[in-house]
Amino acid sequence: VDARSDIYSVGCMLYEMLSGEPPFTGGAETIIEQQLTAQPPRVSQQRSTVTPEVEEAILTALQKTPADRFPTAARFKEAISRVTTSSRVVEALEAERAATIPRPALRSRPPVLIAAAALVLAVVAGAGAMLFPFGSVPFEERGWIVIASFENLTGDSIFDRTLDRALASSIAQSRQVNVFPEARTRETLQRMGQAGTSRLDEPLATEVAVREGLVVVLVPSITGVGGAFSLSARIVDATTGVDLTAVSADASSRSEVLEAVDRLGRAVRRRLGESRLDLVRSGGFLPRATTSSLEALRAFTDGSQAWTAGEYQQARSLWEEALGYDSTFAWAHASMGLMDAWFNDRPKAEVHFERALASADRLTKRERLWIRSLVAGSRGQPEEAINILQVFLRDYPDDRDAWFNLGSGYMRLQRCDEAIPALERVLSLDSGMVNAYLQMATCLNSADRPTEAIPLYRSAFAIDTGAVLRGFINHEYGSALVKAGYLDDAEQAFRLMFDEDPSQRARGQRSLALLDMFQGRYREAVDLFGEAIRTNQITNQGLSELRNRLYLAAALRTRGDSAGFLRQLRAADNFRSDDSFFIGPYFLLLLGKMHVRAGDLVTAEAVVTDIDSAMGESDGDRAALELLQGEVALARGDTAGALELLELAVTRRGDEYFRESLAHAYDVAGRIDDAIREYQRMADGSTFGTESQEPWMLAHYELGRLYEERGDYREAVASYERFVSLWQGADSDLAAAVGSVRSRIANLRRTHGIG
Repeated sequence: VDARSDIYSVGCMLYEMLSGEPPFTGGAETIIEQQLTAQPPRVSQQRSTVTPEVEEAILTALQKTPADRFPTAARFKEAISRVTTSSRVVEALEAERAATIPRPALRSRPPVLIAAAALVLAVVAGAGAMLFPFGSVPFEERGWIVIASFENLTGDSIFDRTLDRALASSIAQSRQVNVFPEARTRETLQRMGQAGTSRLDEPLATEVAVREGLVVVLVPSITGVGGAFSLSARIVDATTGVDLTAVSADASSRSEVLEAVDRLGRAVRRRLGESRLDLVRSGGFLPRATTSSLEALRAFTDGSQAWTAGEYQQARSLWEEALGYDSTFAWAHASMGLMDAWFNDRPKAEVHFERALASADRLTKRERLWIRSLVAGSRGQPEEAINILQVFLRDYPDDRDAWFNLGSGYMRLQRCDEAIPALERVLSLDSGMVNAYLQMATCLNSADRPTEAIPLYRSAFAIDTGAVLRGFINHEYGSALVKAGYLDDAEQAFRLMFDEDPSQRARGQRSLALLDMFQGRYREAVDLFGEAIRTNQITNQGLSELRNRLYLAAALRTRGDSAGFLRQLRAADNFRSDDSFFIGPYFLLLLGKMHVRAGDLVTAEAVVTDIDSAMGESDGDRAALELLQGEVALARGDTAGALELLELAVTRRGDEYFRESLAHAYDVAGRIDDAIREYQRMADGSTFGTESQEPWMLAHYELGRLYEERGDYREAVASYERFVSLWQGADSDLAAAVGSVRSRIANLRRTHGIG
């Protein structure tokens, strides 16, 4: 039940005033049934002079589904106002009066019809007064406002920036009014050449609004006298600079200022057209959306700005300070948890997530849903995050970041056909959001659709030329180029990173090393991984160094350098005892699987224990544990137990790295057809730039061997040839191996008459 119920009621009244009867007649049960299932007779059947426009307006008001009615009383009023003084109406009435057919008195006198129309307009206007406050400003439903920074005339710095966030949070509870987000404001300021501007005064806020095509700017201020405070906000037309209206609220003490900010925000919402009913529905007051402590809110706001600026330790200190003022501040706990998860410290993240969720019932609906969605996404539960976001978007359908997170959730599940529309909705709300283009590109790239992904990457780079230098974006873009066959372009993209800071340079070195491996140039790859490791050590990037050492170990193993392989494996193993950072289940799996294949089952089983201790709640973590347990079981001769674990792991995470373990187990078990099926699934894809890359490449060789063993020589030749084509530029370390495969191809062709 909302304003559109009143519109339905007014439509029923207008119908009866014009036709002489209600839209539905009969007993109570009959009327209810008709209201639910039947369409009323057209008004024109009772009164031929009713114009199509009026009749259409009535039918719109009487639609069964609220969404199909007029969204506001003002729209209804506008629809019937256009025709009450129409010459067509006057002409029709004159013709009707001149007709000789007897008619009821009500239908024969134009003044009565005009009076009826006037009365309906008065009723609709009255409904509008109930739905929209006296003195409200013209504002589209779900329109946008830019909020300028508070003008703080109190001399108390606690109100600087703090009240900006508080007022935005209060107004953001509305389903009628959209607040132009802080992130989008920063992006607009950057395009204006005002990057880094911390205060959005009235002239700057007005320019942001004009650039973004928005009409309304809110200009708030606070003054203080004798310990009491007065808050006000002017609603300004951005295009003319004219004040449209103003609202105010008072606080008798400093401790009551946040409550006054909330009253101010609610008054703004009323002036912009929000009904009293929706104000009630929006739930709790401002302290429920944030905190009741000004000091906590100030520290949290400053911490958020530090996080945006990349000053992560400063952000942590400020958020901890906020929690010192208010230990139940859910937003501060959620932000700390997201930071810890970002830095791969799952145990610490979980502590904060649990505390944030423990306070969820005290939050407003908007904040509760948003925090729950962020926590679910960070925990590796994209399905749950998607479900929560879908509920969130029913009430807040114009929230850009919610659509973005929804698209990202679908992307993580490899559901590109659902991710793309969500991300396109982001671009309909903000055509300049670079990350929406990048997420679409990443989704398509991971779905082996690189030729569709590349133009989207380039669209993002056209908006933000620096985006190509972002660590993971650079690598992903290069991987799309590789999969599309543009190897030289990929190399050029990776080399762009060499001119960046050392942490970025290490990413570029790793990417280029993987490109060398992709082409069989393992000697060059080994050198580049060594350079990346040295760069990691300079920049103290422990987790990145661990990953690079595992890549280097794999490259040395393929080259046949067993001593070098074991040396790197031992160096990587030392990170397990390093308490300075957290190693997640996936990276532990990489380490443990290498130990299994090296025959060191004691260490591998110790890594299984580490994974069990480090596990979160995601399917990915569970799959890592099951895969390593399966590898160990296979090495110990428990083939049946190994296959059960490995099959389960692959159902949770079916990329080439995981599937290789299952294919290998089928091969060991003598189940050649099953092994071929799994290797073929690997080979049918296209993989570059992850730990799956080498298993994917070697799958072509394993397929050739298994097809040959099964006697399917034509398929064996095709698989061997694909392997040779991948390594046609192999360096001398691998040339002998490639030459041996070429000899086998020639022998199979000759022996079995394969053309």
